[in-house]
Amino acid sequence: MAKCNRIANCLLILMTLTPFVVLVTYDFGERRRTAAQLERDLKREKLAMPWVVEHDGIVEALRDGKVVSLRFGPKRFQPDPQRSKLSDLSLLSSFTGIESLSLRYTNVRDIGPLTELRQLKRLDLSRSRVADILPLRSLENLTVLRLNGAGVSDLPEMPALRELDISRTKISELSALRHSPNLEVLLMGQTRVSDLTPIASAVNLKQVYASFTPIRSLAGIENLKKLEVLYVDYSGVQSLEAVRDLASLRLLDASFTHISDISPLARLVKLEELHLSNTRVTNLRPLHGLKSLKVLRIHDTDVSDADVVALRQALPLIQVGFMKRQKC
Repeated sequence: MAKCNRIANCLLILMTLTPFVVLVTYDFGERRRTAAQLERDLKREKLAMPWVVEHDGIVEALRDGKVVSLRFGPKRFQPDPQRSKLSDLSLLSSFTGIESLSLRYTNVRDIGPLTELRQLKRLDLSRSRVADILPLRSLENLTVLRLNGAGVSDLPEMPALRELDISRTKISELSALRHSPNLEVLLMGQTRVSDLTPIASAVNLKQVYASFTPIRSLAGIENLKKLEVLYVDYSGVQSLEAVRDLASLRLLDASFTHISDISPLARLVKLEELHLSNTRVTNLRPLHGLKSLKVLRIHDTDVSDADVVALRQALPLIQVGFMKRQKC
């Protein structure tokens, strides 16, 4: 046990002193390993130093001695992360049992070797050098894919996806998502996407983040009856008609858009938070019947003081952020 503690202390020192780590997460099963056996397992897998083990117990951290999760790149919560020098993924060829892999902030360009990782469920390529992700089509178990800030411009069809982050990529169209019926979370902020109709068939979507996009119409959204969170702030959206029957919607951010009519919101009885700052909205009466509405942000609009007072009378518990638009 003393030896286990010494190894654990060494691992903590490595986490503190080194800017990059290979984070290995083992899932404990029936078999236990002594500290010495754990060291041999790691060496046998040819892990590049430095490495740390992330688990509640260093001994109870194996599932038949196979790696479950790997993370390459800067340490978590590093405020100004530097790019890892990792570029060659051939070393992963023996990790066929990997279920989660993070390559964020690495120099990886070729992800061809990942086609051998048939058990892979979660993959993070954020801020990597990857531009071509077509090889991912063969990963039938992939449910979470993060591409934030990568050089990707095209999406392959990935039917098993449940969560997809394409924020800050070069992706401009979502046609591949017509074949992702299980998708629940889509992040696409700061992309060139202008058409949402391809996600109309993703009927299990619960969260859509489309801030800072050239979207002008919400057509396609009307089919997403399970949608709970929708961000379209800083977009070209002009109408909220498509959300009229989205009874599950809890949060809507349409700030800095061309919205003027909010009557489509009148039946959204589960709506809890609404952001309409810097829009053309002038009338808040459609919100009077929304008893679940707790937060409203309506800065820099032409809404009158009297409208705000009336809303507060109708919804006594609501928190209203209100600052009138300054007249030039």
